[in-house]
This record gives sequence, C-alpha cells and structure tokens, in this order.
Amino acid sequence: MGTVGSLLRWLLPAFILTTAGAATAAQAPRAPTDAGLGSTSDCARFMRTDLGGLDYPAMLMSSEIVEATDSLPAFCRVTGVIEPQVQFEMRLPLAWNGRYYQRGCGGFCGVISIEKCAPALAGDFVVAANNMGHVGMVVKDPVWGTSPDLRLDYGSLSTHKLAVVAKAVTELFYGRRPAYSYLEGCSTGGREGLGSAQDYPDDFDGIVAGDPAFPGRLGALANNWDARHLLRPDGSSVLTAEAQALLAGAVMSACDGLDGLEDGIIMDPRECAFEPATLECSGAASPSCLTAEQVAAAEALYQGPRNSAGEDLMPGATPHGSELSWSGAGRLALAGGYLRYLAFEENPPADWNWRDFDFDADVEKVEASAALYDPVAPYEAPDLGAFHRRGGKLIAYHGWADAGVRPRPLLDDAAWPRPQRRDEPCRCASGRPRGRGGGGA
Repeated sequence: MGTVGSLLRWLLPAFILTTAGAATAAQAPRAPTDAGLGSTSDCARFMRTDLGGLDYPAMLMSSEIVEATDSLPAFCRVTGVIEPQVQFEMRLPLAWNGRYYQRGCGGFCGVISIEKCAPALAGDFVVAANNMGHVGMVVKDPVWGTSPDLRLDYGSLSTHKLAVVAKAVTELFYGRRPAYSYLEGCSTGGREGLGSAQDYPDDFDGIVAGDPAFPGRLGALANNWDARHLLRPDGSSVLTAEAQALLAGAVMSACDGLDGLEDGIIMDPRECAFEPATLECSGAASPSCLTAEQVAAAEALYQGPRNSAGEDLMPGATPHGSELSWSGAGRLALAGGYLRYLAFEENPPADWNWRDFDFDADVEKVEASAALYDPVAPYEAPDLGAFHRRGGKLIAYHGWADAGVRPRPLLDDAAWPRPQRRDEPCRCASGRPRGRGGGGA
C-alpha cells in the first residue's frame, strides 16, 4: 500500500465518521474496508447525477473512465464545481478500499493539485482536490482577493465544502459512504489541516498537517519583514550567494555540536545563539566577511518582525540553519501579493507599495484578515477538543530549516498555549532538519 497507505492506516480512529449533507434521503451504510468495492453507477453517465440537497450547491461537469497504468488502478475521473467558484476533481477507483483522501493546496492555490493524490489513489483510496475557490497561480498575485466570497473560501471554507460534496459524490457512486476520511497537505495545505481540525472537526478522521503556513501572520508580517531586510529599495539583494554561504557555514560551525554530535545537523535551532556580528568586516569588504549592511539584515531575520518599540509581533523568527534558503524575491512573491489583495478590509490604492506597510500603525488593520485565513486568530488560543473527543488524529510536522514558513509558531506556547490543551494529548519529536513540503519530518 506504500507510505501514504501505511500512514493513513495508522490514523484510523475508533470513531466512525458521519457524512454531512448527504445527497440521498437516507444515509447509506459505511463502506467495508479493503473489500475492492465496485461502483453502482455508470461512470460515463455519472456526470448527469443531481447533487441537489447538499449544504452547498454543486454540480458535476464531467466523468470518464481512465484505464489502469503500471502505477495507478483504473478509476472514474470526475470534475465539478461548488458555489461560487470552488472547482474540484475526484478520482474514484473501480475497486475501492472504502476510504476517502483529500489533498490540500499550496501558496495562494488557484490550481487543483490532484496529481499529488497519486500515492493514495495507488492504494485504492477515493481522492479529491480543489482550487480553494478561485483560478490563479500558487505564487502569483491573488487578484481574486477583491471578492469577499473568494476570501472566505481561501480560509477554511473551501476545504470543508469539498469534504461535504466529495463524500456525498462517493456515496452516490458506490452506494456506500466512506468508512474513514483523511486530509493531507503542506504549507497552505498544512494550515487547511489545522483549520479543519479546529473549525470542522467532523470532516476528517485523520489529518496530516505539514509546515502549516499562517498567511495572515506570514504575508503581512514575517515574509514582509524578511523581504524588507533582504532587498534594497532598488530590488537588489543585500546578501550575495557567497555571503549566505559564509553565514551558513559559520552558523553550522558554531551550533552543530550543541546536541553532542558534530554531524552537519543543527538538531534544535532554538539552542543556537550565533551572532552574525562576529563576521563583520573590520576593514574593507571581502569574501571572508560580511558588510555592516549584511550583518544588520541577518540580525533582523533572526530577531523577527518588531514594531518601533522593539516589541515582537509574532512568535518565532527565521531559524538559524536556514540561511541558504533566504530569498528576498521569494519572500516578496508572497508578501507583496498578500498585502495588496488579501491583507486589508479594502485593498490599498494602485500606487501603494509593500514597503508602505507600517509595522506600528498597520498591524491592527490586518488582524481581521488574519482571523479569516489563519487557523488561530490573533490573541486567541486553539481548541482541538472536539476533534480529539470524536477520535480524530492529527500529525503536524514542520521542517526546522524552513525559512519561508517559520517552525517556531507551531511549537511556541505563545501560539499554542498549554492551558488550552486540557484534554488534548500532544507528543512532540525532533528529527533531521528539512525544508518545506519534502520527505521526512
């Protein structure tokens, strides 16, 4: 069944999911698992199926048989749309294992990442993905953000809509509802997972939330802060590739052995206190030292966004050990679009520049959008109690070397206070540092 299948089997809870918004008058029995369940519908005609009666108006747009390949089983490919503009695709294997798998998106989404469902489909899961309610590109300006409805869907609503509709489609196709349902995603998909566990605890039995990206905090604050210090006003980079390599090497030399083993791994960047000022040139600039401007940029990233009073604006900062992935252009690609189209209640005028953001006056103005997109609103604590009580299981992981989506907020009590974990067992483990969305944890 492979890695995905093994992981999702581990996530099986004792609680059996009840599908919300079923399109049939009486709910079908849940599917047996690993029984190779066949369809009760003709795939070619399935697109004509009426999805009336769901909580969210939806329709199917196409359905066709896709023959088996060396890596994938034969399946019925179905596309559809949920109001107002949530486009989705499902792949329903002709011999179903009784389980449903939904894949999260990335960045600003706007695309249907159905191909990322291949490992689960290979294990005979019904799989589905959606574009989070708009057409766009993952790292291009989210011009669709002028619509309040599309903003809502980019929050956690489109993920929930797809769960409701896709499970109803599954029930109509097989005559059985999924025995177990899962959600997996990284970055934006990771925050979809945390948002689903908190806001829609009945949607999924198991969730794998990788490198959760909180767009409100990242777009307006963290990535904005980093871009401001990594890029000069003319757009040129403060840190050259050689300077980043020098800094990364010095950080590794200083902190590699903190865990008792010098192996090229900084096991816990929180323990690293390397000061970039130790690399500052004492005379003329050279490849073996950093300029004062470069030192100031590195120090700013390590400390994280602050206001003029020196107050931290979010928990955590860019981690030591991530220096080789620092990219001002990369940070700006997300921060610039977020600030222009998603951050404020009303989008700023056309001549507004991302450098116009005021870390004193504007933070309060973007808190409402952070509450809409981020799984946990500013000044609030998470509550996974309902998800835990119903037997849901959540695996959240983050790469220590992820500079674009900082790992500290996932762990810091400032973001996930202990008093809110009353009955929510949480076990933490640390592994080899990694970037975002890759293998390993």
